[in-house]
Amino acid sequence: MIKKAIIPVAGLASRFLPASKVIPKTMFPIIDKPIIQFLVEEAVEAGIEEIAIILSPRQDIVKNHFKEDEFLEQELRSRGKTLEAETVHSTTHLAKIHFFTQEHPLGDGHALLQAESFLDENEACLVLFGDELIGTSHERNASAQLIKYYNDVQTPIIGVHEVSEEEVHRYGIVGLNEETEINSLVEKPSPGDAPSNLAIIGKYIINSEVLRCIKESSSGTTDKELRLIDGLKTYLESKNIHALTLDGQRFDTGNKLGLIKANIYFGLKDKDITDSLKNFLRTVEK
Repeated sequence: MIKKAIIPVAGLASRFLPASKVIPKTMFPIIDKPIIQFLVEEAVEAGIEEIAIILSPRQDIVKNHFKEDEFLEQELRSRGKTLEAETVHSTTHLAKIHFFTQEHPLGDGHALLQAESFLDENEACLVLFGDELIGTSHERNASAQLIKYYNDVQTPIIGVHEVSEEEVHRYGIVGLNEETEINSLVEKPSPGDAPSNLAIIGKYIINSEVLRCIKESSSGTTDKELRLIDGLKTYLESKNIHALTLDGQRFDTGNKLGLIKANIYFGLKDKDITDSLKNFLRTVEK
């Protein structure tokens, strides 16, 4: 049973400067909740009990978000804001959270290796990258879908999403042998070279052996960063990996439009603002 998750959020967020100079992108709000909390809650809802969050040295604000704040809670209670105090309190008790630091931005694989000690030998875990949110009406959220499928196949799993032929050059693309068994991983192929239209998104199940493969793999980038996809390619040379098409509406909050779309989507699901938001959107359409 998978009970651990790793969430790497140590990127520079250069697309969002100057806003991200002081506030890490993962702390940008979707309505009234930061992106990182969406990911932690998704993992917890899927049965995860321990979470490793990978930060850069300048992201202590993320740690503070998950720390108890007795002063704030007491102030809220003293003013009769009991619900707000409970909201703050519950944020600090979502799961057992461990923090690891990636001193330099040397790739997503390098970020994952900072938490190598977090996993026991041959242990599998959920990996959620900080840019990907999936809204779903499915009975299981994206993380729960991955974990359920892992229980069936007992291999690493890559979450994928169908994209148009024109979009494949923006993503890592998986090729399949049959049904969901992966036979190739191609980074940002041209449309004519893409083995499918199934794009890799930032949700995975990996194991400790995948982490070892990251260290053993040859970087596929000119800057020689350690990348998760290169570790997965090495792993695939001798063992199986499966793909799972995740149910739900995907939002890439790593770009401006994706962040705006996510706020609109979740805003329309917020009973306190949905009607006003719908009315506003109608005026914008005009």
